[in-house]
Formats: sequence, C-alpha cells, structure tokens
Amino acid sequence: MEVVEHSALTVVSALFNGIGVTVGINLPLKVSIEAGEGKVFNNRNESHELITMIAKEENMDARSFNFSINSEIPPGVGLKSSSAVSLAILRALRQYSGSNKSIMQTIVDSCVYSKKYGISYTGAMDDAISCHFGGLNFVNNERFEIVDRFSISKNKVYISIPNTRKRNAELDEFRTQQFLGKIALKYAFDLNLKKAALENSRAVSNVYGYDFSIIETLSSIPGVKIAGFTGTGPSFYAIADSIDEENQSYIASFFKQNGNYILTELR
Repeated sequence: MEVVEHSALTVVSALFNGIGVTVGINLPLKVSIEAGEGKVFNNRNESHELITMIAKEENMDARSFNFSINSEIPPGVGLKSSSAVSLAILRALRQYSGSNKSIMQTIVDSCVYSKKYGISYTGAMDDAISCHFGGLNFVNNERFEIVDRFSISKNKVYISIPNTRKRNAELDEFRTQQFLGKIALKYAFDLNLKKAALENSRAVSNVYGYDFSIIETLSSIPGVKIAGFTGTGPSFYAIADSIDEENQSYIASFFKQNGNYILTELR
C-alpha cells in the first residue's frame, strides 16, 4: 500500500499573521506500509520517532508494520518535507487500518499532530493543503480553514538550496514583521503574487538576515512570475512561464551559483 504527497512553496508565510498562501510543486514523497516488525526503510534522515508518535495518536503500534519512505523533497530547507511526510504517514496508517475518515479530516489531524509535537509552529495546514491538492491555496492556519483555492498552470520552477544553515527563530520574531506580512497578504488576495512573494521575502530576510537582493534580482528578470524565499528558508525559488533562451540560461546559472539547484514545475 503506497501513498504519495508532494512538495510546496510559500508565497506568504502564515507565521506573520496566521493566514498562509502556498503553491504546490512536483517533487514527490512516497510512503508505503506493510505488516512487519517496526522497521523504517528510507532515503532521508527520518527517525522512527515521527511514525511512533503518529501511530500512537491513532491507537496503533508502530512495531507491527514496516514503513518505506522515498522522498525527492530535500528536508529542513523550507520545501514542506515535514508536512508532506507527516500527512503521508497518517494517510498510510489510516488506509492500512481501514479508517473511513475523509481526506480533509486527515489533513487537519496531521496538522494538529504536527503542532502538538512541535514539528511546526502553526500546524502548517497551508503547506499540507498544497502538498496534497496542488494549486494555489489560501489557508487560515489558526482556524484550520481553507479561505480560497485556485488552479494554476504548470510553469517551470527553479529552486536553489544554499549551502548555509539557518538559525532557530522564535515565533515572536516573526510577529515583529506583521506589518510587512499584512502588505504581502493584501497583494496575495489581489492575486498580485509577484509583489506578495517579494514583500513576504523582505519580511523573512528581516528575521533571518538573508540576502534580499537575490529575490529583487530574480523578480526583475523578464518572464519570472513569482520569486521568493520559501518557508523560513534558506531555499529560494523563481516561477517562470515564457522565458527566452538567454534568460533561461541566466536563471539556471544564477541558481547553480547560489547552491544546490532543482528544476521542477507547478502542480
């Protein structure tokens, strides 16, 4: 039995004002489950602890089955790997046990567990919705409610993962950037996603000290629709549609120079 979730990107972070705007991308994570003796086979540094915690919440014994996790989502860099793997584990457990709970209830429960066990500050329902459904999603993380959803074209997505470590930041530090977060959110509700991601990235940069000029440079390139830091970084991205060959080469070289480089698409 196998379930699949995907990665996602931040347009506006929910850490500033409670409402997050995210978009799905085509980097898959697959989880399979079978009867066994509690082994976990994976290509990422995923401990038994997460599976054990979620299984316990479901009144199941993690020692009675084996898990296999195969992910193309780099962990810990803002690409929503935690939301994807938590939701995939819970979905797999519920399918295995024959649960009749809906996918929306499963998504909410996954977010509740993530918040309870400190995997995310808010439960990150905005991330989980985009990981599962794809598209552009506006989600109130505090109420666990979808505000609005839109389908999207499968534009190219360039992602860079800098070879740097981010420091830990407290939630109060994000609250100091609420004003910028509100500006970003207003642009997002007007569907001016380019400006929304730009102002969100400015706020994220103020918290973490990232080089905001990177995002300004990417946003100025013809054909780039959205550019920004995703999650709490350090990864950043550019979403592009009709870019000529010269600009495609420029973007690719720009991303390669700034860290590990991934090319994928929206979903």
